[in-house]
Amino acid sequence: MGLAGCEAKPGIAAYGDDVVVTEQELGQVTAEMGQYLMVDRASILQLLLVLNSGGREALDGCPTWEDIPVKDLNIPADAKLSQDSKDALTLSLCQALADPAQAENLGLPVTSPSTVEAIAAAGEKAQNDASIRYSNREQAALNYLRQQQAQQQMTMPQ
Repeated sequence: MGLAGCEAKPGIAAYGDDVVVTEQELGQVTAEMGQYLMVDRASILQLLLVLNSGGREALDGCPTWEDIPVKDLNIPADAKLSQDSKDALTLSLCQALADPAQAENLGLPVTSPSTVEAIAAAGEKAQNDASIRYSNREQAALNYLRQQQAQQQMTMPQ
């Protein structure tokens, strides 16, 4: 029996018709962000897929990396982060800035509704893209993450 999906493409964590996330890219962003924040590979993979599914374009409506008070995120100002790590952090922060209290706390503008919609659309595209294939390792991690997210939603008061 031959290898299928990502297992047949060494070095690929996930790929689809319009998106590719390499193991190197995923590992680098996870390692860089993991120095300063509690992160897991599955969450980083989701962020990278969103970025590669239209999320990078949505970053135009987000604060620039230079505007973000990284010290408030416990990231040293001189931290050496790749552009992918900066983009993933910016996207995540931009989503949080839709909450006026979060924006005020960080001294940043509230994310506009059109940017929130663009990020959500990129997220939907990434989540619903039937062409995306995952390595066995990433599929198992994503299944676990989705199970945890579903359990959290079930326990949240309505």
